[in-house]
Amino acid sequence: MALEAAGGLLYWAGDLQRSHRCYQQQLEAAREMGDLRGQGEAWYNMAFALHVSGEPQAGKAAVAEAERVFVELDDRRWLDRIEWARSLGLTQTGSREEQRAAMLALAERLSGQDDPVSRAQENQMRAQVAMLDGDAPRAVTLIAAGLRIAWLNREYVDMIIALQPVAMGALQAGLAEMGAKLLGISDGEAERYGIMRPASMAQVTGVPDPEKLFVDALGRDGFESARAEGRRMTLADAVDLLEGQAAVAAKQVAQER
Repeated sequence: MALEAAGGLLYWAGDLQRSHRCYQQQLEAAREMGDLRGQGEAWYNMAFALHVSGEPQAGKAAVAEAERVFVELDDRRWLDRIEWARSLGLTQTGSREEQRAAMLALAERLSGQDDPVSRAQENQMRAQVAMLDGDAPRAVTLIAAGLRIAWLNREYVDMIIALQPVAMGALQAGLAEMGAKLLGISDGEAERYGIMRPASMAQVTGVPDPEKLFVDALGRDGFESARAEGRRMTLADAVDLLEGQAAVAAKQVAQER
């Protein structure tokens, strides 16, 4: 437990090499104790550190080891988490059809589960499918619902990271100013909570130069102004902002019918 906690702190502080070493030690300790579940959790943790460090193949191998363990334990919840992690990787490497199929399959597996993490992840998957389908109003509604669940359960780190791809989704939906504000919220809250994100926005979103897209849409001054406004806001404001946009989108859809 202590090694996993230390690895997590180092991961979010951006010290990926030391984080990886902690997770390796976590794995060795779990093996010595015959703790199969502990081994699976260590492999899962290592997968993220390896992937973000630029070792995607090693990361995939670690995920496969984690999956092997949790299949043996018949732990469906952990297997769902592994599929969720895989689906995130597909957003950067898979074809559109592969992304959509993986996300829908995982959303169906998560559907009906009563824990808040699973409900938030299901909303995230369905929102990404909606974006792929060009249904921005539904995507915004699902994203807002997922972030509200995360907020109520104090999943602040997950929210800070999630706001980056959400901001890109807002940009793609023609909501560049809102997207820039969400980036500002993510930046400001990362500083408030002392989080140094281990992955750049380009890595998280799969877009080589995401900031340029915002500048192209808003101009440099417009982008910086909106982002600065966002930095003065909070995670709760981000949820309110998205819920407000979801309400606007729902009204527009109703009027079009």
